[in-house]
Amino acid sequence: MKFLVKISLVIFFLFNIVLCSECLEYWITKNLNTENKIIYLDLNVNKEKISIYYNQDNIKISTNSYILVSNNKKTSKYIFDKNQLFIDFPDKKFNNYISKFFDLKKITRKFKSMGNNSYYLRKINNIDKMNLYFNDECTKLDSVVVEDKDFYLKIDSIETNYLLTTNIDSLFRINYINNDVIKYDFRYEK
Repeated sequence: MKFLVKISLVIFFLFNIVLCSECLEYWITKNLNTENKIIYLDLNVNKEKISIYYNQDNIKISTNSYILVSNNKKTSKYIFDKNQLFIDFPDKKFNNYISKFFDLKKITRKFKSMGNNSYYLRKINNIDKMNLYFNDECTKLDSVVVEDKDFYLKIDSIETNYLLTTNIDSLFRINYINNDVIKYDFRYEK
């Protein structure tokens, strides 16, 4: 009898892991551009509208207040209302953290099902908790909740788009700078 209970539990957990990875993999296949590795997302993070452009070397985040561009050479942040541009050395921790969010294919099998197309991930990549909520067909990621000792993020209204551009460099530039911008370049400060 114990043998049947153990087998039933093993089958139950395997079934949940397979279903979770199928749902997550299906969403990734349908919504993320894997050909040219450029991902464009419009979403709300804690009720703030954000646009994110991402490829393996560059990150650009646009909000109503600022534009942040980060890569392996530098991190730049332009604040609209102050007309200030801050430039610093690359923030490797930030870049790695963002890259881990977009590397869902690598961790799909680590998500566990909570039922009703909801999945959770606990204690991985310095993230305490991450929950994913999909629609019934797994075609839309309705929301993501990320909890860590340092922050809480509720991400919703997630819209993915494909970018068909040949000039990636221009996409990851800050284009809205006025001529009288105040620049602070901390790479050369002592």
